[in-house]
Amino acid sequence: MTTRRLVVFGLALAATAVTLLPVCNAVFDCGCTWPLLGAADHCNIHHPAPPHCPLCRNWAYGALAAGLLFAAWVSGLALAARLVVHRR
Repeated sequence: MTTRRLVVFGLALAATAVTLLPVCNAVFDCGCTWPLLGAADHCNIHHPAPPHCPLCRNWAYGALAAGLLFAAWVSGLALAARLVVHRR
């Protein structure tokens, strides 16, 4: 694996970890927020009555969402890296 691919992979992994919960809140309005601001502490999964966040309620949906977000970050960062390299 080239250094550029490792950098893209690492940045995509970090970006996914930071943005997954805010994206979850943007889609489902569940109360999830940025990791340093409470993460899932205010998610509606902690309330006794529904509706509950589907990503927090079902680990398979959460894993699928994380995988799709990771793939989106990898694609975007790889495209950006390719554009930067080809401009030189």
